[in-house]
Amino acid sequence: MIVDAALHALSEQSGDPLSLGATARILGVTPMALYTYFNSRDDLIQAVAERLMSDFPAGDEAQLPELCIRDWAFRMRNHLLKRPQLLGMLSWEGGHSSSAWLERSVEVMRALEELGYTGSELARMTLRIWHRVMSAINVEIASKGKSGQIASDDLEKLTPDTRERVLRLHQVSGREDFYEDLMEFEVSSMIDTIRRQK
Repeated sequence: MIVDAALHALSEQSGDPLSLGATARILGVTPMALYTYFNSRDDLIQAVAERLMSDFPAGDEAQLPELCIRDWAFRMRNHLLKRPQLLGMLSWEGGHSSSAWLERSVEVMRALEELGYTGSELARMTLRIWHRVMSAINVEIASKGKSGQIASDDLEKLTPDTRERVLRLHQVSGREDFYEDLMEFEVSSMIDTIRRQK
């Protein structure tokens, strides 16, 4: 019930971090009453993140490692596009990270281990993949509902050369399939790097 109220509060807050006050108001209790069930706000965030990640589809570990990484990236993209409020719960102040997200993302590390990555090389490549995939997803979610256009008065302030380049960029980034293509580009680029380094 508390997790449901927290999810409701998140849907009303549009991008703000999880608020104990908003959750408590929905339940008709004081914020302190929530501590009867959760030791801290961090525990509540972990529970909400777990709920939002609970139906993340499993990958096919029988695939080639490169395909596992690609598959994870697109499954994560599809999952987060349906649950954008989860982005704010992947990591938060105090060095906390969503254990639910980490449990579903460690498959990238397993795939890299199969390819022979170890030690600091494994850590760097895992973090690189996570960051690039999550950055692409974050940009896509942030652009939802925005036209992607630059106001004409802002365009007029640009030099003709810059204006022409920006307009070309907007032609491409305004396509309906742009973000899927961006993810494909990011994943293909990462897999090429993985193959070159191993």
